[in-house]
Parts: sequence; C-alpha cells; structure tokens
Amino acid sequence: MAGLLIFWFGMLLFWPATVLISLPALFVASFIAGLGASIVETAVDLFVALCGPVGRREMRLSIARGIQAVGWTTSPMLAQQVLFKYSTTAAALVAAQWVFLVLATGPLVLAVAVSFSRLPEASDEELNERAERCQQDPRVSVCGVRVTWITLILGFLAQFCAIGAEEALQTNFNSFVTFNEA
Repeated sequence: MAGLLIFWFGMLLFWPATVLISLPALFVASFIAGLGASIVETAVDLFVALCGPVGRREMRLSIARGIQAVGWTTSPMLAQQVLFKYSTTAAALVAAQWVFLVLATGPLVLAVAVSFSRLPEASDEELNERAERCQQDPRVSVCGVRVTWITLILGFLAQFCAIGAEEALQTNFNSFVTFNEA
C-alpha cells in the first residue's frame, strides 16, 4: 500500500512539473514515482515467492518477471506513439499534463482495490517454518541489526537500482542503437 501511494504521489507531481515546464520538477516526480515502484516491486516479489508451493517459487517469480518485461518493453513505445507523438511544442507538452493525471488514477484505484481485497497473509509460524526449511535462522543479527532487515533493505536498494538501470536503458535505447550503427 505504501509503495502504491508513493507511486501515486510521484505521478501526481508530474502535473505541476509539466505546467511549470521544469526539468528539476520532472526529475523529482520521476524519482518519487520510481521509489514507489521499487517498493511495490519488492513487496510483490516477496508476495509471489510466499504464495503457493515452496518448490515452485522460482517459477512464479520468473513468470512474473516475464510479464513485467513485456510491460517495460511496450510501455515506452506506447507512450512515444500515443501520448507524446505530437508533443513538439511547449503548449503540447502542457496539454500532456492531463495524461499524467489519468495515469495517476491507476495506482490510486489499485491501492483502494488492494485495501478492500482479502489477500492471503503468511502467519509468523508459516514464515518461521519456511525459514527453518531454508536452514536460516531469522534471529541472527549483525552489529545489532537482524539479518532479515539487512536483507530487506539491500533487496529494496537492488530493486531501486535495477529499475533505474532498466529505465535508463529503455530511455536511451535508440541512442545506443544509432551510436553503434555509425
């Protein structure tokens, strides 16, 4: 829920950023939306790993990543062809602010739907049992901090960097191809 709301807030910030036609404001909005997306991805990966048989969690994560890859590949092309095809002037870019407002409703609707859904929840006993199966002690700590928290924070940071790298690659893919053709 927190990730969806942070993502929603980041998407809402695109509205004033396009009105102001400000690159720093667009950067801040992108950063906040990326932060929310990172939190959502981390939570969804854990949810997908925990739901279902333990022996098939890698398969579920691979399928989820495959679906995500299709979205990450098609969304920039869709945005370029549909949303920003005619955004060659400042006035056209300001008109695109309505698109960002519509896109901001998606995470909010999803957050409301998730809050009213009865999603399966893993109890502490189930999580402890799965941790024992993996032969890891969830109570182990390093410098007074539990390893589970360190792992969660490192996983979040890795996910954040991975999303940033994916976005940078997709944004500059045409430049990479053009540069390598020359």
